[in-house]
Amino acid sequence: MEFKCTLCGAEFYKKRNLHVHLSRIHGVKSDNKNFESDFVCVYCKKHFASKKSLSTHVGKIHHVVRANILCQEEKCEESFPTLCDFRAHLCTFHELKGIENCEKLKFEKYSDFQQWLAEEENNTNVKFFVNSKKKNENHVYTSFWCNLSGSYKPKVESRKRQLKAQGTMKMGFHCTAAIFVKDFVSHVEVSYYKGHYKHEKSLCHVPLPEVEKELIAGKLLQGVAEKNILQDIRQSLDTSFGRKHLTSRKDLLNIKRDFGIMLPSRGSIIQDDEMSVCAWVDKMKIEKDNPVLFYKRQDDAHPTIQNKDFMLVLMTHFQKSIFYRLGADRICVDSTHSISNYNFELVTVLVIDEYEEASEPSNKKILKQKRFYSVKKPYSNKKIKLSKPNSAEIEIKKNVLLKKEMLHSSNTNPDHCYSK
Repeated sequence: MEFKCTLCGAEFYKKRNLHVHLSRIHGVKSDNKNFESDFVCVYCKKHFASKKSLSTHVGKIHHVVRANILCQEEKCEESFPTLCDFRAHLCTFHELKGIENCEKLKFEKYSDFQQWLAEEENNTNVKFFVNSKKKNENHVYTSFWCNLSGSYKPKVESRKRQLKAQGTMKMGFHCTAAIFVKDFVSHVEVSYYKGHYKHEKSLCHVPLPEVEKELIAGKLLQGVAEKNILQDIRQSLDTSFGRKHLTSRKDLLNIKRDFGIMLPSRGSIIQDDEMSVCAWVDKMKIEKDNPVLFYKRQDDAHPTIQNKDFMLVLMTHFQKSIFYRLGADRICVDSTHSISNYNFELVTVLVIDEYEEASEPSNKKILKQKRFYSVKKPYSNKKIKLSKPNSAEIEIKKNVLLKKEMLHSSNTNPDHCYSK
């Protein structure tokens, strides 16, 4: 719905903006008493244009402050509007020592404070984020909170991707550690509360420092290979272990994205995973030995598969020959899930070789996780369990099996089925 000015024809999406326009441009004082919005005071039924205006009104006029910081101690249901009140409660009623200790610091410039903050985060394995920033008459007030404070809120409600293996960094409640900064023209005053509350300082939830990102970005621009960058980082490990030593290829990909570095890599064809898989499948169609047996994208119509499902079936030429040769007796199916950020299942088909071991029909190593030490008893449905062979016998059997497979793969025609 649009609101149009009757004097100049200007259009506005909000009625309040129209009233402001009439007052400032045309000098017309419109009646705004009937103005309605989604933010209504529960005490006086007055309407406000924003949530911040409503909170300010409730605090100043009705003297009611929202208390959203909850105490996590056992059998305590108290809530507080500020971290200062929360710290005082923990020290007074729960006798937690060190929570309320404050360190006063002073710097000449704000850049000096930023340098100190980077060193403190690196030394203590924590990260602080800007919670609020307010400009006063003679200084700028900024509050920094621990990055583990708060609850996780996905940007998209219908999230298709799962959380990371280490989980979200947010604890679901508030940490007491904070930094309050007053930036004056002549100097900077800092109040630092070091005490953290109910969490460990874990490196997996700390982002890579900006200094390290810039160094890695410089190496990427120089053309240094990713594996060489990761190898140099691992070799730089000495007595102190920091966040940079956990740098992964995913971190390098994020650095490329943040710094706008577009270099050819041996990874995905396209940054978007779905488009990357689709482009790879189209590329395989023109290949001589196409391993793709079946492919269905999400939201594509299929008579028996749901639209939201994704399916990709692969089998190489060598896997096909192994399947024909060993698949006449027994076939095993292994299904796993939660092995990536997507909620998809990985299903692997295995066959039993001559030594009663499960072998994946591929030209790679035999799967050690899937072994069956049992044989069928003649004229009976029962199975006789055999003792597990030692490591020397297993190695001999593997060498014999690999030699047979290599000899057979060079002479086997996969279009003919082999049965025992």
